[in-house]
Amino acid sequence: MWSYTNEMFTPDAVDDELVGLGIGVDLKLIQELWEKDVFELFKDLKLQIPENIYQAKGCKEGNHSELLGHILSEMQYLPRAYPDAKW
Repeated sequence: MWSYTNEMFTPDAVDDELVGLGIGVDLKLIQELWEKDVFELFKDLKLQIPENIYQAKGCKEGNHSELLGHILSEMQYLPRAYPDAKW
């Protein structure tokens, strides 16, 4: 899952606009706090931070791998099989 962590802190146009309006948060500041806590936890657990690993990009713009189709298919099974069900 490490390859997806960078995406959490990559701002898009909406994030930038909200920060500009004073109602959003600078994701880089959150990233610093998150890394501090996570790196400390990894150190305490004697785990290594993955190095030189692929970092997913573009998910916020709707660019997803083919795996998303399989996940969505699995998640949509029940509503499609039982369209009148009340959840």
